[in-house]
Amino acid sequence: MEPWKLFGVKNPGNRRKFRNILLAGAAAGLLFLILAGWAALSLFGWLKSNAPPALEALRGQAEAGVQKAATTAPEMRALAEAEIPALMQKISALAPVAGRTLENWLPSGAVPGVDVAGEEPADIPRYEGFIRVHYAAENGERAATYRGRGDFRAVAAHYTARFAEKGWSHRVLSAEAGKEKHEYLAKTARYELDISGGGVVTVIIRRTPATGVARPPAAKEKNQ
Repeated sequence: MEPWKLFGVKNPGNRRKFRNILLAGAAAGLLFLILAGWAALSLFGWLKSNAPPALEALRGQAEAGVQKAATTAPEMRALAEAEIPALMQKISALAPVAGRTLENWLPSGAVPGVDVAGEEPADIPRYEGFIRVHYAAENGERAATYRGRGDFRAVAAHYTARFAEKGWSHRVLSAEAGKEKHEYLAKTARYELDISGGGVVTVIIRRTPATGVARPPAAKEKNQ
């Protein structure tokens, strides 16, 4: 079938015009395909010659950045571990409340190698490897913060078990994933145990003198 009949063209003159239009369109399409193929081949050649050097340059920059970070990070961490506890101790001496607030704000990743000055608020053995990073005493209240690496549940089980051995009255003040707060009442003092974190765990023990009438202590309670 003649192609112009598909479009309802009956006039012979119009048929010739229509044929010319089809031929011109086909030629334009063929030219477009040739140009597109040439552009694709040119792009492929450029990528083949230029992409590897560019990728190598990017990889070199990335490796240099990683190496620099690996060299700098331990130095910065060592400086933080050495300076932060001393700074916290000075702040706590001037303003104990501000010191406790800053202790909660500071990141928990730094674990110093030695204890800061202070004493133990309670006769409770520490979890293995834990270091005292903060101490404050004000108006009869004593508070110490310990930090170390360990599993949160294992650390919590250690401290709650050691406190339970004292026979003091106990209640849980709050608990959520990765954080617990306990209260222990002795005859002469109230103890608060605050445990939080994971991987690096922070333990805060506070001792305040007993005031008012406390709940009856558990059997075989020991004084402290």
